[in-house]
Amino acid sequence: MLKLQKVEIQNFRSCKSLEVPLSSFTPLVGYNNAGKSNIMDAIHWVLHHGALDKGDFCDPDERVMVTAYVDGLSEEVLDGLSDIRRERIEPFVGDDGHFRFRRYQPDPSGTKGNIELEAYRLSPAEGEEQEWVESPTGLNKTIQTLFPEPIEVRAMEDAAEDIGKSKDTSTIGQLIAEVLNPGAESVTDRLQNPIQALQDRLSADGDERLEALDDLDEGATEKVSEYFPGLEIKTHIPVPDAQDLFGDGTIRVIDKTSDEPRNVSSMGHGAQRSIQMALVHHLAEQSSTETEADTAKLVLIDEPELYLHPQAVESVRKSLKDLSESHYQVIFATHSPLMIGEDDIPYTNVVRKSTIEGTKVRKRVVEAVEEVIEDKASQRKTLFNLQNGSRVLFSDKVLLMEGKTEDRLIPRLYEKVTGSTLQENRIALVGFDGSGGIPKCYDILDTMGMNVRALVDLDFMFLDAIHNDLLDEEDPHIQSCRGKHVDGAPVLHASDGATHLADRGVAETEIQRLHEKMKRQGYWVWTDGAIEKHLGIDGKDESAWAEFNEQLKENDFENVVEDSDGVRALVEWLDDM
Repeated sequence: MLKLQKVEIQNFRSCKSLEVPLSSFTPLVGYNNAGKSNIMDAIHWVLHHGALDKGDFCDPDERVMVTAYVDGLSEEVLDGLSDIRRERIEPFVGDDGHFRFRRYQPDPSGTKGNIELEAYRLSPAEGEEQEWVESPTGLNKTIQTLFPEPIEVRAMEDAAEDIGKSKDTSTIGQLIAEVLNPGAESVTDRLQNPIQALQDRLSADGDERLEALDDLDEGATEKVSEYFPGLEIKTHIPVPDAQDLFGDGTIRVIDKTSDEPRNVSSMGHGAQRSIQMALVHHLAEQSSTETEADTAKLVLIDEPELYLHPQAVESVRKSLKDLSESHYQVIFATHSPLMIGEDDIPYTNVVRKSTIEGTKVRKRVVEAVEEVIEDKASQRKTLFNLQNGSRVLFSDKVLLMEGKTEDRLIPRLYEKVTGSTLQENRIALVGFDGSGGIPKCYDILDTMGMNVRALVDLDFMFLDAIHNDLLDEEDPHIQSCRGKHVDGAPVLHASDGATHLADRGVAETEIQRLHEKMKRQGYWVWTDGAIEKHLGIDGKDESAWAEFNEQLKENDFENVVEDSDGVRALVEWLDDM
């Protein structure tokens, strides 16, 4: 299916220079003012350009340029074009169906007329080279044929204007036209007669023009002939076609208590957003997931979850997902983990902005996994482990950890020491059932550019740390610990074996040295074996965790936590990420 594979954006608003990979269902995740809407606006601009002003240029002395990479330009898609359109685009289509083009505007003072279009010659004729070709004849119209005007649902600050007014750029008009399909034969047949009747009465060449128009023409012709003999005036009132009529559509709401129709603009943002998303939902139901369409229409939505309760958010997410599985490509900006399903985490773009680099997109989970892990089976397993971590996408810092006790108690301990919650400081917790998967996930998140740390039990150092090259097998402190391990006791790389060594107190120096080495690599090791020892709790169940939390609420930190200095040091280490 024809769709955008990625875009490269240069000098557009906050986007100094970045690449954005795209899939059929592409969430953009980032904090307020990170540049998510700018990315969507750049995508719209490269397909349906308009003149940019100074505010659209990151640096007014440099040009704005957006490059689009298109995939799926198959023979079936080309066959759907007219002969002239096909002739214009074929030299730029690769054997694999790829097509690449870019637009640029040289300066802020430019008009739409000086926006340049270039296409990359992927299938050169004999004697030609692969190169960028300036202003290919007729290609702009071909691009707009392949990518019709996107459906856009904007942020809610313009909702009243967007949803309540009759104009062909409104969300409501677009959605009504898309759902009803004014080009369908069942619609055009019913409208053809009344539209033709209007044209007969209002057009300059109508067969049954209104008498008032004929009178106006006669009087105007008489007056103008005094200045320009031989001219005849014909008043022409254009009649919209079916597409224009539906594009101007809007919604009226009838309050059943009064039966009075109301403009949607008179309602609250929650109601307005609900109506927009209800139409998106209805469009999804109308669109078959088994469509034979070869092209994808673009849907761009800014924060679809706004003002909706969680169940409604899930309904919207599913509707957009359904659209992306038919003949639509969905790109949306969101602040809600509920808008991202488990299967979509690997393909989500995390958007961040800095003063120096402007808006940037982190490497996606799927690319980071492929870069870190070569084995396909291991890639699938690791992706599965990460698919419960949508909270990672909404955080700046990540703490990986093993054990349920950490998951239950670390948030309480952190808040008790710092006075802030983990969420306030943008720290996400990701738990694992055991420590074996932690190093690979650490490397993946690090490759994505995330600030990541890990929290592990003591036994981790004697097997997993060595297997993952965090410690050397021949490290003298590892060897010393093994020498002090008692024969007959559980092995050191088992939880009870490592705890047994710590309890005996014969390797305190070695364990502390290893702890420092691991800490420098982003791993905090519980030197007494596991978290329970440091907290002074015996159980690993809900009852023990609840009792500890109650004690922590009512008493000073030092009076509740057994190793208060060590646990406080852990929290400070996390806070210093």
